[in-house]
Parts: sequence; structure tokens; C-alpha cells
Amino acid sequence: MDTVDDFFLDSVTQVRMPSWSRGRIAVTGDAAYCASPLSGMGTSLALAGAYVLAGELAHHAHHGDAFTRYERVLRPYVTRAQHSRARRLRRPPGRRHPRAPPRTV
Repeated sequence: MDTVDDFFLDSVTQVRMPSWSRGRIAVTGDAAYCASPLSGMGTSLALAGAYVLAGELAHHAHHGDAFTRYERVLRPYVTRAQHSRARRLRRPPGRRHPRAPPRTV
């Protein structure tokens, strides 16, 4: 790395917002709850978020009620998705995932 002139290093981060709406504005997908690129959950979270938010807006007469329900419904799913990969990355070296198929030699 010390001898190359085009080495690049960056950090990987996640967005974890305490609230996904304020006033008449709500955010969804990566703007609200970006999963780590290592999780493979970005598209799933974005589609689920858009679907739930649209459904709640159609169901509630007041946007504030829809935003509250959107977050109540989706927050557990987002939390699990954001934490799932982080737990796997912290596994000590040499330890296999409990559901991994047996190794064949």
C-alpha cells in the first residue's frame, strides 16, 4: 500500500435516525435507515418502506397519524436488518455460522 499511488480507503457507515418524519416530511429507504452495504438489505428495506408508507398514507386522513404508524410498523424490521450483518461481522475468526452447511474436505 505504501508503494502505490492510487490506494483508496473509506469507512462503511449506517444511518440510524431517531425519527423518520418531521412535520409534513417523511423519509424512507437509504435516507431514513440505510443498511450497511455489507448487509444486502438496502433494496428490501427501501421497497418495504415505500409500501408501508404508501399504505399508511392511504389509510389515515392525517399525515401525522400515517407517519407514526409507518414508523411503528417498520422500525422493528429495519432494526433487525441493520443489526443482522453487524453481529455476523463480529463473530470470532474460525467460528462458523450456526446454520452453515458442514464443510467437505
